[in-house]
Amino acid sequence: MKSRKIVHQAGVIALCGGEICLVTNGSGRNWTIPKGHVEPGMTSREAALMECFEEAGLTGVLGQEPMGTYAYQKNGHSHVVTVYVLMVSEVLSEWPESKRRHRSFLPPALAADKVTNLGLSALLSRAQVPKVAESDWPREKRPQPRLRVATQRP
Repeated sequence: MKSRKIVHQAGVIALCGGEICLVTNGSGRNWTIPKGHVEPGMTSREAALMECFEEAGLTGVLGQEPMGTYAYQKNGHSHVVTVYVLMVSEVLSEWPESKRRHRSFLPPALAADKVTNLGLSALLSRAQVPKVAESDWPREKRPQPRLRVATQRP
């Protein structure tokens, strides 16, 4: 029996103003977290930060340890995603994949309901979202409401 290749990825649960950021996947049909391959020579933390910037236009402080993992199948391969929590400090109005992906900030329960992967949904449900008033954020790093996208399913 042929062994399946395991693809290692890193992803981010990005917390911003009491909400979680989701992005549309590459096909634009489903919501997910920013994630991507861990390239050779890169740590999973570095990959997670890079993917969050490229796919969602977010920067911030990444947790030192992963909060968990989830798996999925695609193109005959098993993908295992190591997930970190990111406290968002900057929300960009334009980012590398802004023409390809939609971004949405949702309350944790709604974010968990929007994704189709049960393992990811469980991680989103467990995410500890701090109760922080946006007025407590540094002015230059405060998320701007005008950047939010409607929360309909693509």
